[in-house]
Amino acid sequence: MAIEVVAILTPLPGKKQEVIDGLKVLADAVQANEPNCERYQLSEVAGEDELVFIEKYASEADYETHRNSEHYKAAMAEAAKQSALAGAPKISVLKPTGTGFNRKD
Repeated sequence: MAIEVVAILTPLPGKKQEVIDGLKVLADAVQANEPNCERYQLSEVAGEDELVFIEKYASEADYETHRNSEHYKAAMAEAAKQSALAGAPKISVLKPTGTGFNRKD
């Protein structure tokens, strides 16, 4: 069963582009090394300083592979070292309720 994840990040004032640039490096590594990551998309919240990652993995095991990958660990360590975030990302693993639909792109 596919796993969807939402991660909300709040950059410190003046650090938003720095965070985006660092996350691009991570996204490129995920795309190159995690074939079962079906979606890994960063968006800005309109009118806010928050960033939101929407992620989709083919299975729970693939999500765990992502969280245990060297590129993910390195990105999280670099983010902590750079002190560019106002706090730890808020990560939510979503559980579908069966209501609604999902069209393929």
